[in-house]
Amino acid sequence: MQPFAWDGTFTEWDRAVFLGSLPYAFLQPVMGIPFVVFLTNVAYNVWSFLMWGFLTAFAFSTARSELRTRYLLSYFLTWIVVGNCLALAFSSAGPCFYSAIGLLPDPYQPLMDSLRKADTVYPIFALTTQDMLWDGYIGERNPLGISAMPSIHNATAILMALGAWRFGRAIGR
Repeated sequence: MQPFAWDGTFTEWDRAVFLGSLPYAFLQPVMGIPFVVFLTNVAYNVWSFLMWGFLTAFAFSTARSELRTRYLLSYFLTWIVVGNCLALAFSSAGPCFYSAIGLLPDPYQPLMDSLRKADTVYPIFALTTQDMLWDGYIGERNPLGISAMPSIHNATAILMALGAWRFGRAIGR
């Protein structure tokens, strides 16, 4: 629907913020360790279970109907506004697809090489997901959307944290 027009701009903004480097370069001493990459990948995938768990818990909660209504409304607005409207406005494929969308040279190639190297030691599920998304994008399987900015993962994680905080401070922590 919208070409990936923002990837180059976001990369340059990252370089400006990180004094000429890209953020992954600062994290590479730790994130270059395959086990750390694996743990991060597991945490990233746990997000999906948490998201569905929170949605289900709030949908069927009878204890605090006002909080339930706020959470559910916020959840759906997050997906509509952030996951659709803003994703179209700031259409970007993300670092993993940088060269695939024709942007060269690819400053993220060392990052992708590091992920593939970690995958030889521990399974990095994100690589399979990336392949699935790209195959859907190019029409080799059911169509799937690619959108890196804004991050629906971050938006829903914040929503979950805010909902948990309102439900109970101990859970929110």
